[in-house]
Amino acid sequence: MASTLARIRRVIAAVPRGKVITYGHAAAAAGFPGAPRLTVRALQNAEGLPWHRVVGAGGRIALPGEDGREQRLRLKMEGVTFRGNRVRMDLHDWVPKARRGTEHPASRPSVRVTRYRDRYGSPPNSLLTDEWVEWHQRYSNDRLLVERLEEVRRQIRKALDGSPPGSIRAISMCSGDGRDLLGVLADHRRANDVSARFVDLSPELVAAGREQIRRLRLPRAEFVLGDAGTTTAYAGAVPANLVLACGVFGNIRNEDIRRTIDTLPELCARDATVVWTRGTFEPDLTPAIRDWFRDAGFTEISFRRIPGTTASVGTHRLTKRARRFRSGVRLFTFLPRNERPSSRAARTRSESSSIGPRRQIPP
Repeated sequence: MASTLARIRRVIAAVPRGKVITYGHAAAAAGFPGAPRLTVRALQNAEGLPWHRVVGAGGRIALPGEDGREQRLRLKMEGVTFRGNRVRMDLHDWVPKARRGTEHPASRPSVRVTRYRDRYGSPPNSLLTDEWVEWHQRYSNDRLLVERLEEVRRQIRKALDGSPPGSIRAISMCSGDGRDLLGVLADHRRANDVSARFVDLSPELVAAGREQIRRLRLPRAEFVLGDAGTTTAYAGAVPANLVLACGVFGNIRNEDIRRTIDTLPELCARDATVVWTRGTFEPDLTPAIRDWFRDAGFTEISFRRIPGTTASVGTHRLTKRARRFRSGVRLFTFLPRNERPSSRAARTRSESSSIGPRRQIPP
């Protein structure tokens, strides 16, 4: 343990003036992804470290009371700027060399790792990715969000149960930490047959997913830190037998949804299953989405609205001919938060004086 904490302390000591690093990223840079609590331990009784340059996810000042006020003051004195109660991570997030592709081998046994910078260019926007870290934390206390997750898992399990013998390829767009598919593979009899690629822009969620892969001993799974909105992210992992597009359609333009669906036959194998989600908030686009799947050569297997919410989960199977894969095709781009259909619907419902009984959760 002493050597582990020493490695994290070396990362913290290297953070320059005017920059910050999150607890999770400090641990990951030292070779321990998904272990922010190790950074907390490393800072305890460690004199001489720039402790104030370590912040919570999204630039949050995690220390309470007087310690938090002192941290904020010290950072301001070094030129660090804030947006509300958070550090401007788009300006001050420090990316150490280890986060650019030199993770310690002990952090990733049996896991193939693809680096964002190596394949996709510039690193992701920290403000955007940390938003999704916070969203994932809601799974611990949001019963309705968990209900949607369980429905997605049911559809995944059915797809795996119905797959013929042999290898099963899966890809997950905007996968987060991969808890939908990994939650099924944890105890599914076909787990060792699944070759999966998870693609997400959040370093913390990707690190957490890689750690879960290590724990589950799934050597044919990999997490890519990159842009799920381009077909380049799936080169070498398609044609897939299972495609997950969960948490995507409520955050992009309608024309991007249509383009993504129209392009799916390039990512799919024959008889592939696609599982997707979208809210049924007004204007309800799910009827059009289901039509677009039909027009693209898919047959609907199921469509279920989660009772008491605006969430829905759809499952379709490719019944027409798959098409030749093209790399470099732009599928979608996430909208700014206040422009997303899901966010606009949530604001409308909260401002309305006649809010109905259904609860809005991100699609």
